[in-house]
Amino acid sequence: MAQIKEFRDYLQAIQDEIAGVNSNKVVVDPSQLSKFINDHSTSDNAMLLGVLPVWGNNSPTDADNFMLKGFTEIMVLNKVDYSDNDNTAEIDSYDDLLILAKAIVAKMLNDHIEECNMMKFLDPTSIQIVEVWNRTQYNGWNIIFTFGGYL
Repeated sequence: MAQIKEFRDYLQAIQDEIAGVNSNKVVVDPSQLSKFINDHSTSDNAMLLGVLPVWGNNSPTDADNFMLKGFTEIMVLNKVDYSDNDNTAEIDSYDDLLILAKAIVAKMLNDHIEECNMMKFLDPTSIQIVEVWNRTQYNGWNIIFTFGGYL
């Protein structure tokens, strides 16, 4: 199974299904966001940024029970022009992006219940939504989660 391609395809499925998500990228590290800055304008908001999973294990008691566990994140971000942005606009942007982040989590949970794609391996107890501020001129939310079940 090509898990990285499946992750990329999942980001595209989110974009296709959730109105307001206008682009997506897969990166190895969030610092790669800077290479997209010139091609992304504030009118292109919101962007999904999927970070390739880090692979750990399920803490098995023996080799027969070993499985890989993926730790990853999906960020939903707006490019921000701080020269034009006031605090009210910034808070409004966070509010709008939180609505998208919650819609993404709802899709993830529904896909998990339906045993669709890679989300059939989602660990729902691992989901966190954490704020992102001024990461290479982007603000938004980071959805952090784990999934397991791969050998």
